[in-house]
Amino acid sequence: MENSPDGSYYKIVHFNYLDGVRGFLALYVLCVHLYITMNTPGILAVFNCEGVHIGVFGFFVLSAFLLTYKMLNDLKKSQTFHDIILIIFKYLIRRFFRIYMPFAIFVLSLNFQKIKEYHNKSNTIPNLLMLDRALYSHLWTIPIEIKYYFLIPIVCLVFHRSKKYWLLTLSASISISFVLYKYVHFTSSDVYYGDSNKLYPRFPIFYTGSVVALLFFKYENWTNFKNFLSSKNLRFFITILSFIMCYYILRNLSKYYSPEVNMFDDSIHPGPKLDFLLFLMLIGAPNSFTKLFSENYFLTRMGHYSFGIYLWHPMCIQIVRSNLKYFDKEADAIGCVLILSILCGYFFNQFIEKPMMKLGNKVDSIFNSNLLNY
Repeated sequence: MENSPDGSYYKIVHFNYLDGVRGFLALYVLCVHLYITMNTPGILAVFNCEGVHIGVFGFFVLSAFLLTYKMLNDLKKSQTFHDIILIIFKYLIRRFFRIYMPFAIFVLSLNFQKIKEYHNKSNTIPNLLMLDRALYSHLWTIPIEIKYYFLIPIVCLVFHRSKKYWLLTLSASISISFVLYKYVHFTSSDVYYGDSNKLYPRFPIFYTGSVVALLFFKYENWTNFKNFLSSKNLRFFITILSFIMCYYILRNLSKYYSPEVNMFDDSIHPGPKLDFLLFLMLIGAPNSFTKLFSENYFLTRMGHYSFGIYLWHPMCIQIVRSNLKYFDKEADAIGCVLILSILCGYFFNQFIEKPMMKLGNKVDSIFNSNLLNY
């Protein structure tokens, strides 16, 4: 439960299966980096180099969807301009303590000599804190994602204010985006993670997540359509289509299956593919496909620790690589990396993320009470 701007309470929708998806994506990125850095043969070859972007772009889509969806629901309950300002400030406060503060603490920890030995490819500490490009580091995704956070209130306000013309507004924005990214080409340095922290090349991927949030937000109020999709035959069809779409994504967004794919330079196609699967999960849940994530305790826990796993796993890989002489088989080294990464994610969640979220809630409460009095 959470306070609405008028002081009443409303229920927060929690998509528990998306926790499992987030855990899957975190482990997917980890396995890709394991394959790249340890030259792991066999089944891990499916995690080919560009396959990492299925995990990274999946995170982009999920973040955009969840944050847009929540703000749309908050704005729906707003009654005055004061309420809207309050909602936006609360959103910014929570993002600051939920993402930036844990990220800043992680970046500052890179200054310790023992950690620096296993992570020496990133930019300087001050530059990372200022969300500058991360050079040849996995941290390249963080500045881009944080930049989109600032656009979400604008996107939501446009959707919110469009009222009955929301479909026209949505169609126009998608058409303009498609034309723009189809014919306006950016350079390789604009997308290469070693040189750039620009949001522009990745904007369509984030935006498609916001589009799904709007469509699902509207779908929840279409009672007749929801009743239509509630029939057993249609739910079975949505479930089968979800499995097919998942297979299609792996076949078409992975360099292992499609050697000609260049997902890194592609701004248009990854987002709609991932978002169509997300929308199928949203309208079909609960079903056999979503239960693969919602009823998988391991994946849902990994979803809670995913931020820490993502931040710390490269150091875990380097630690194990530096001590390979102690492992008889490479499978043992891989298992050790997985265990270390999960432990780092767990401790980071317990001792950094959760305290920061509690602090954010406290600041939010103080700010909320002061603004209401004002």
